[in-house]
Amino acid sequence: MRMDAQVTKVEVKKFAAFDPKTGAPDPGYILQMTVTDLDTSDTHQCSFNEGFGLEDLRQARKLKAPEAERDQIAAQVEAAAKALEGQRVMLMVGKPRAKGFVTFPVVSIQGAGQTA
Repeated sequence: MRMDAQVTKVEVKKFAAFDPKTGAPDPGYILQMTVTDLDTSDTHQCSFNEGFGLEDLRQARKLKAPEAERDQIAAQVEAAAKALEGQRVMLMVGKPRAKGFVTFPVVSIQGAGQTA
């Protein structure tokens, strides 16, 4: 599905997770954007799996990098994605997931010079 949207907010959210073998803290991160569909004026949360440096964040978690290092990478990801705030973008979204609100996993962004 395509969505012509305006990006209103960008943030990296950190959530608590634990290593199943050791029980040690192993936080996770998600890049989310709040967008307004310009055709319907509906607001949606969009989550990203790649782009903006998310690959580096995923690699740091895989390598069990210290939490402070992961936080620093997350801040860089958020700074890279914040450039989209206020911009009009064409989103290619996957199937919506509902957990109290609708989240669209974004396949790609066009018009902002960035692919997610």
